[in-house]
Order: sequence, then C-alpha cells, then structure tokens
Amino acid sequence: MYFAEMEAEMTKLNFYDLYRPVYSSNDLKLKEESRIGEVEINGEKKQYVRGFTHSEYTPWLKTNVESPLLGDYVADYVNRVDVRTAMNIPDTVG
Repeated sequence: MYFAEMEAEMTKLNFYDLYRPVYSSNDLKLKEESRIGEVEINGEKKQYVRGFTHSEYTPWLKTNVESPLLGDYVADYVNRVDVRTAMNIPDTVG
C-alpha cells in the first residue's frame, strides 16, 4: 500500500534534474521563435533548434507544466564556426 503510493508520487519526479531551482510560470521564457538559431557554413545559412524543454529531455514524465529552455547556450556554442572547426565537424553535418 505505502509502496504503491510512494511509487505514484515518484513518477512526477525528474531524477535527472532534482537540484534545479523551481521556476514559477512568470520566470518561463520559452518562445518557439527564439528556439531557432542560425549559423553560416560555407556561405550557406543553416538553422538549428536551440536547447530543449523538460518534456523533450524526459518524454516519459507525465507533467503539464511548461518548462524553461535548457541547454540553449550549449547549442549556440557548438554551432559556432570556430568550435565546429576545432571539433572537426564536417560542413555536411547540420
């Protein structure tokens, strides 16, 4: 009985992100138009998706809460021309 109740409550937790501060709905800055980044590769402009939401990172969690954008700075960094060159990322890779 207690184990079933505990298990039901634990399904709401994201174990990969337990220590993140709790954001109120006023703090959320998730806008679809801001998720598209651009990079120029060999003179051609290419687009990439910036970051991910909790529901994209952990799709098995059943939550209705909108989440902030996570990892957008990492996507921006990896898509910089100097970083792509240093990491030997071919121009054919998006």
